[in-house]
This record gives sequence, structure tokens and C-alpha cells, in this order.
Amino acid sequence: MPKTTVARVGLRRDLLRYGGAIFGAAGLSVVQVFLIPRQLDVPTYGHYRLFLTFVSQIGVLHFGLADGAFLRWAGESPGLIAREWRRVVRWLLAIELALVVAVSSLAAFSGPLVRTFLIAIVVCALFANVVALCCYALQAAGDFRRAGRVMITAPILFVAGLFVFSSHVLTQVLALYIASFAISAIYGASCILRIRREAEAPASPLKLGTLVGAGLPVLGASYAAVLAQSVDRLLVSVASPITDFALYGFASTAGVAANSATQAVSRVALSHAARRPVEDRARFLGEFFYLIAAGFGAALVAEPLFEHVVARTLPLYGSALPIVRSLTLGLPFWVGIHVVIVCTLQSCALVRRQLVVELIGVAFVALTVGASLYAGVPLWSVAGAVSLAGALTLASGTVVVRRSLPHAPAQPVVAFTGTVIVQGAALLIALFTTDRWIMQTMIYAALAAAPTIWSARRAARAHL
Repeated sequence: MPKTTVARVGLRRDLLRYGGAIFGAAGLSVVQVFLIPRQLDVPTYGHYRLFLTFVSQIGVLHFGLADGAFLRWAGESPGLIAREWRRVVRWLLAIELALVVAVSSLAAFSGPLVRTFLIAIVVCALFANVVALCCYALQAAGDFRRAGRVMITAPILFVAGLFVFSSHVLTQVLALYIASFAISAIYGASCILRIRREAEAPASPLKLGTLVGAGLPVLGASYAAVLAQSVDRLLVSVASPITDFALYGFASTAGVAANSATQAVSRVALSHAARRPVEDRARFLGEFFYLIAAGFGAALVAEPLFEHVVARTLPLYGSALPIVRSLTLGLPFWVGIHVVIVCTLQSCALVRRQLVVELIGVAFVALTVGASLYAGVPLWSVAGAVSLAGALTLASGTVVVRRSLPHAPAQPVVAFTGTVIVQGAALLIALFTTDRWIMQTMIYAALAAAPTIWSARRAARAHL
């Protein structure tokens, strides 16, 4: 079989394996959207969403160790990765346990809610960062099947626990959340321990300082990426009552599928881009714009049904639907930034410029959202500011890539931007034309079919 055919089969296989697990986790997150608000009152749900906002940033608490390990392991044999993982995980556990002890001591002097948050966050970081290290090791070893299983274990257990225990208290929900990551970490470790270790010595000695030093720039860019997509919630939580934040937090679950797509596609795309010549990586990753546009167009078919179900089953959160729409329209821009722009820069070892792009995103979100909150506009307008910031960040990131890599093609991003604008406009026309969700779905499908099918064909032509 020709090498190009093997590469195509491998890319699609890894996308299906890892992407299937990630989207399975996204499906479970949708279940949580309808399950948790029924078990918690609105203020408690607001506190839970605030906890998730902080938990999304706990990756910073491994201080670049996991990212440095992933960079070291890229291209190495599975046996060598398994052998070094044992030592790296001991360093990681030492760091996380020290944080648990230190933060728990400080939390003793805090109020009940703050104490609960602090302890829950550091304990969750302990297990979640071990899960991340296990996934990084499996991905570097090319085992995307087990990496996907490790990734989906925690959400499966969390949703199952919610059904079994039907928790109505915040501390119980947080305990279930942490326990699910603890079991996932144990399973991930068992997957690594099954790999047969190699007796050969690596090219360079394994040192904690070296891993942290290599991983800190990547961690900084990753943290900036998380902050760019969560700073709006942080600002809303400060400027609005907890009940309003609960609505905004509920609406932000619209990004679950987009975040899952970003995580799945970017990991696989980066792994396959690294195997190509440097001058071909920008072109290869640029083709993913068509895949993102096709996926966005197909996913929007479910938006009318989602709004109908929310209005029928969660009437208290019906007023959050305009916020959902505003956030949804900007999601493809954020996916494009992190799958194409960021991966292109990282694959070409332009990590500092990757960080610059992420910081530009943080600045745009902070400025647009801050100005919107200061002006006192409705929360759906604040969400619209986030979408605008995504479009501006994509444009800025494209400029950075073009200046760094003059051979990078510009046509895919132009076609992508035009396509998602047409798809978004089709959704708005459908939603404001009629109140019946079936008719809304049919109108959207008729208006968005052509650009979505065109993008899907371009993606297939690129063998994605």
C-alpha cells in the first residue's frame, strides 16, 4: 500500500477512534445539561458552573510537566514512553500532593463555600492532571483507542453517578465529579502499565527541570487558550448576580461540542502534521478549515430541537436561549484558531508566536466583554461580543501565520469565514421565521445545505 494511502487511512482511523470517544464525552455533557439543572436550584447551579470555570484551568497546576513530557515523547517508541512515564508520574504526584496539603491548610481559614471550592479544585487537579499525562503518553505512543477510552471514562462515571445518587447538594455533586476523575486516572495508569518497557537508554537523560522548561511555553499558550474561552464567564460572574451567571453558565454549555471537536481534531492533526515536511504542514492543516465548516453546518441542524427541549423541560433557563445563539455563532472561529492556526505554529516550533495568538484572543475577549458589561447591555449581547472576539482573533492569527510562514495558503480561511457566516445567517433566519422547531430545522437545512455540502466535499477531496 502506498505511503500516502497509509497516511490517509491512519489519519481517518485516529480521527474516528479518538474523535469518537471525545464526541461520546460531549454527548454525556449534553445529558448533564438537562440533568444537573433539574437536581440543583438556580443559585446552586450557578455555583457549580463557577466551579467548572475554575476547573477548566487546573492544567496550569502541573507547571508544564505534562506538556514537556509530551514533547519529549513525540516520535519515541511505546516501550520507552511507558518506562519514562513511571518516573514522570511520580514527579507529578509529588507536585499535586504538595499543592493539596498547602491549599487545604489555607482553606481552613476561609468561609464554607470558598473552602469547598479550594479543596475541590486542587484535589480534582491531582487526578485530572494524571489523566492528562496518561492520555499524552498514549497519544505519543500512537494508541488513540486507549487514549479515547481514558478520556471518556470520567464523564461516563460522572453521569452514571448523577443518575444513581440523584444529588441535590453542591458538595455531593463535586465529590462525584472528583471521584470520576480518580477512577479514570487509575484506569489510565493501568493502560500505561500494560505496555512492555524497553531496556534501551533514551538519547538524553530524563530531568524534571528539562521537562518543565520545555513544557512551560506550551502550557502558557494552552492556559491562554483556556482563559480566552473562559474570561467572559469570569467577568460575568463578577459583574452579575449569581442567578444571571447561572443563565450565562448554562448557555456556555453550547461550547461543549466545539471544545470536544477542538480537542479531538487538534491532537490527531498535530500528530499527523509532525510526520510531514515542514513546508507542507501549513497546507495540510489549512484543509481542516473545510472539515470544521462542514461539521458546524451539520451540527446547527440540532439547534432548533435543542431550544425546543430546553423550553419544554427547563423553563427556568428558557431566557438563556438568546445567549446560546450568540455564543454558538462564534464557536467555529475558536475551533479554527486552535485546530489550524495554533497547530500550524506549534508544528513548526513557533511556540512563542502561538502564545502571542492566544494572548491576542484573551485581550479581544476581555476588551469586548468588559465594554459590553460596562455599557449594561443584555447578556446575549455580551455573548455576541465573545463571538466577535473569536472572529478578530482568527483574523489576527492568520496574519501571524502568513508572516511567519509565507507559503501558508490564504484561500481556506477566506472560504471558511464566508461559509460559517452564511450558515449562521441561515440559522438566524430559520429561528426568527417561525416558532415551530420542525419548520425551523427544515428552513435552516434548505438554506445551509449548499455551503455545508461544498465544505464536506472539499474536506473529502483533502482526504480528511
